[in-house]
Amino acid sequence: MHIQSYFKKGGERMKWKIIALLLVAVLISGCGFHQENKDNQKNENYYKLNTDTTISNYEKLSNDGIDYIYPNFLSRKWSVFKQLERESSMKVNKSNDAEFYVIRKNYLNFLNKVDKSLDGHELKSCMQEEIKKYLGSLTPEDSKMNYVNNIKFYDEYGTSSKDNVKKYYYMISFQSDLEIPSVGHYKVPTLMIVKYSDKNDMNNVKEMFENMKSWMLKAE
Repeated sequence: MHIQSYFKKGGERMKWKIIALLLVAVLISGCGFHQENKDNQKNENYYKLNTDTTISNYEKLSNDGIDYIYPNFLSRKWSVFKQLERESSMKVNKSNDAEFYVIRKNYLNFLNKVDKSLDGHELKSCMQEEIKKYLGSLTPEDSKMNYVNNIKFYDEYGTSSKDNVKKYYYMISFQSDLEIPSVGHYKVPTLMIVKYSDKNDMNNVKEMFENMKSWMLKAE
């Protein structure tokens, strides 16, 4: 009886040891999965564009007439756009502490039409009021002029300061080609800007804008 009791108790001990080992394995596995998930989120490129889609899913620069359209972000972590004022909007990515702006000059008050082409400095100068309102003061680090699909772009990046909060920014400016049937044809000064907190985002943001320019189309 004592031998049977001994083996019975030994079996019980072994069962609890196995259960304990299984619990430890589950905890280790869970921690590993949690860490892997955090690493994946950290390494996720939130700035990828959804170019593998139909034209109907593109964003419009204007709802008033025929103008350029551009691809949206692939990541669903960008909030639905917030209307700032006429044809100007912003999106926020809370996961990455970043903001994407599309800022347009109100063409109803803009007298320069299709025959007036602005260079990069003129574009930025005529948008100073909007820049100050939404971005604060800008300290450029570098800039360049470039052409993509016959559109003249002015690229600029540096740091911004608004309400004592410093961020990085990358901005492209250009004149869109807005045509309103039976009304007029306008070269509308337009800014696209990303404000971000992590300096390491720079390459992803730059790549995003290069793709944005390549896939920008005139709506029909």
